[in-house]
Amino acid sequence: MYFILVIIGAFLILGLAIVLTLRFLNRRWWQIRWIRITAFLLPVCGILCLLVGFAGFFTSTYFLIAVGMTTASFVFVLLIGFVASLPLSGVMNSLANLVEKRSRRAAEAADSGFSNSRRNFLRSSAVIFPAIAVGSSVTGFGVSFGRVRVYELPLIYDNLPDQLEGFRILHISDMHLGRYFQLDGLEQLLTDAERFGPDMILVTGDICDVDSLLDDTLSMIGELKPRHGCWASIGNHEYYHGLDLSRAAHARSDIPLLMNSGQTINVDGVDLYVGGADDPASLWTNADDFLQRTVNETLSGAQSDAFKIIMSHRPRGFVEAARQGVELTLAGHTHAGQIGIGGRSIFETTDPPNYFWGHYIDGKSQLYTSAGVGHWFPFRLGCRAEAPVIVLKGAKSGTGV
Repeated sequence: MYFILVIIGAFLILGLAIVLTLRFLNRRWWQIRWIRITAFLLPVCGILCLLVGFAGFFTSTYFLIAVGMTTASFVFVLLIGFVASLPLSGVMNSLANLVEKRSRRAAEAADSGFSNSRRNFLRSSAVIFPAIAVGSSVTGFGVSFGRVRVYELPLIYDNLPDQLEGFRILHISDMHLGRYFQLDGLEQLLTDAERFGPDMILVTGDICDVDSLLDDTLSMIGELKPRHGCWASIGNHEYYHGLDLSRAAHARSDIPLLMNSGQTINVDGVDLYVGGADDPASLWTNADDFLQRTVNETLSGAQSDAFKIIMSHRPRGFVEAARQGVELTLAGHTHAGQIGIGGRSIFETTDPPNYFWGHYIDGKSQLYTSAGVGHWFPFRLGCRAEAPVIVLKGAKSGTGV
């Protein structure tokens, strides 16, 4: 209930910001009746759709979830866009008003004409900012329903065993299947991935949000049958939907669920250790101590000379994994904040690092945090849904990320 109230509060705050920005910075627009009505109705519409979506969650009516949350998300993104753009429009409109006052005082027709042209230019420019906001919202909304990006991601290691040269790992994270991402999308993802010939598939949690689809989801992934198997770790949503349910589904499938445990795999005579860390489940807690314990427990079965891969749903698990010298950590959870610029999330922090999206290096350890396949809500800007095929390469084989 607290979470719902926070989101409703966010809608109201954004709506109030738009009304105030129009009223005091864009007075000419505020005088237009349909603009005033729209400013008041947008947050109300968003809240109503949000309530419809949550009603769907409580009643397990997935049609209500899809319609309510999708529409509420689109309205929310529009509100953010208008809040960001209207102050800029206000500046342009204010400048236009100053030019208009000056033109009225001008004595010579030529000077007045010049001022009028500047005024018209400024008024036209003021419209550009909210237009860009709407265009970006529509684009980001459309991209979220687009094809998942499957691509090769080479990672370079100085002392990579020859047997692991070119080893390919399909990394799937945060599908949340059944919400905005469906089985047909997963089928397309796996078809796209098959041409890269992955040797292994690793799934880093938050697999399915519709319990009845979990068996089909795991079965479909397993059908790709990579040479060295499919493995999964747990995410917070596995806890939300019932840990016993997830464990049972994985036990019926060909995809073992690794939780505080791992498996040593022989790859042409070289040991490769794949481990899966646990997840603290809670969203609003500092999980560093928990992740330190679970990563240590996960590594307890690894041979010291094995090439080690840890699946940690939370990217902060990389802190302890790097301290332990784990060669590769794969993570998700963040969805890259669903807004990125230049290959990094706009929510990226460096002190301390939150490893929100992309490739990171700490000594001899490397991390890739996936932007995820699914979404919290249907909007992505600058960070498409992804499922990278990670390719292990030795230092002499070429350049990496």
